[in-house]
Amino acid sequence: MMGAVEKLYLTDSVPVLKDAPWSESAEDSLLGSLLTDNARYDEVAGILEDRDFYLGANRHIFRAISTLISENKLAEVVSVSQWLKDRDLLEQVGGFKEIADLVEAGTSANIRLYAEIIRDKSILRAVITVSGKMADLAFSANGKTAQTVLSEAQALLQTVDANTMRGEKTFRSAQELLADVFTRMENIKEGEADGVRTGFRGVDAIVNPLLPGQLIVIGARPAVGKTALAVNIAMSASILQKKTVGMFSMEMTDIEIFTRVLSGVSRVPSGKFREARLSDKDNRHVMDAAAKINEMQFFIDDTGGLSIEELSARARLQSRLIGGFGLLIVDYLQLSHARSGSDNRSVELGIVSGGLKKLAKELKCPVIALSQLNRDSTKAQKKPRISELRDSGSIEADADMIFLLHRPYAEDQSLTDQEHDALLIIGKQRGGALGEVPLDYDGRLTRFFDYGKGPFRDGAGGLNGGDYSAQKNGD
Repeated sequence: MMGAVEKLYLTDSVPVLKDAPWSESAEDSLLGSLLTDNARYDEVAGILEDRDFYLGANRHIFRAISTLISENKLAEVVSVSQWLKDRDLLEQVGGFKEIADLVEAGTSANIRLYAEIIRDKSILRAVITVSGKMADLAFSANGKTAQTVLSEAQALLQTVDANTMRGEKTFRSAQELLADVFTRMENIKEGEADGVRTGFRGVDAIVNPLLPGQLIVIGARPAVGKTALAVNIAMSASILQKKTVGMFSMEMTDIEIFTRVLSGVSRVPSGKFREARLSDKDNRHVMDAAAKINEMQFFIDDTGGLSIEELSARARLQSRLIGGFGLLIVDYLQLSHARSGSDNRSVELGIVSGGLKKLAKELKCPVIALSQLNRDSTKAQKKPRISELRDSGSIEADADMIFLLHRPYAEDQSLTDQEHDALLIIGKQRGGALGEVPLDYDGRLTRFFDYGKGPFRDGAGGLNGGDYSAQKNGD
């Protein structure tokens, strides 16, 4: 209802929309219901925010009610009026009488319905606003590529997506969860687990499958092989486990990454591809590898310097196009940034790692993020530690698993007797064991193998010393 003073429309930097979708009766009725029955607030608190109200006056009133209730104070006409008066807002909402008149409109029995109507209208207005911003992006690209504009538009649209989830079911019953646990156990027995195995026997004997919603961090010092390890896991997931894999490579080009894939599967040294000097035997191996690679669902985006918002938007779009990812890889975490504008790199990296964790849950797939370790604490032959994760302690907090990769030869090339030695340290695993797993590394193929299975060893063979032929996990 309108009082003597016209209610303030869309304050707090929310734009005015001509003929905007909104419901005056729903807004007034909900506020009146809360003023007469504070106990109903919890039913709408998870659905509404003050910005969901179309009228600026109603936003102020809802904010006053919410604040008072959260402070365990009574929110009725007098206390709400005083809260607004203390902040010089009472006259803006029409005064004491306007708030008192709201009580007449309230019917607390229908409060949930009012909240859903207000939220739905808010989402429609947000779509209209975002559509205008997307049009502005396209009309004033200012030299940006169409793909960059599309990524920014997707990020804008995601702000609307977040609103649609408010008020949805959040709790699941013990019965539902118990059924899911039994189903997962049965799938594991049948070799159809929804998680992703690394493909390394020693690692998979300790590590639980990489599950949807998990963030897995692989940390290593520069040039130790974290990208190679991630690509190896991607090959195992896509070739052996038939998973759809996506990879953001912000340092290496997609051609460089895929040369590594071809080298690893064919077991032809990557240098021969760069120099285009394949023998007849090499060509046969490459053709055999190509047949396996043609069956892979492996997608690479090599755009450099993506913000976490752009990266997430691209991942969501591609996920919709291909029907979902089984695994997503980000190489590497410190090359991304946030649009927060923070000058604190630790804060910014915390936003990035938190965004990747959120993305893993949203896309319902594990996300592997590669991370640099600090150079300052490096010494040849010294094993890396979680505390050396570069720039942010948030990375450790957000990760469900942390793998640390160690290769002494990469740091001191006088250690020729350790040229092929690698160690994968499982430094964190929620609900699982920690440990260390030795691996073999072949620099010519930029590929890791189970320990003792590298092609430079006599009698090498098996899953990760072999040819990525179709085998079940654990065979």
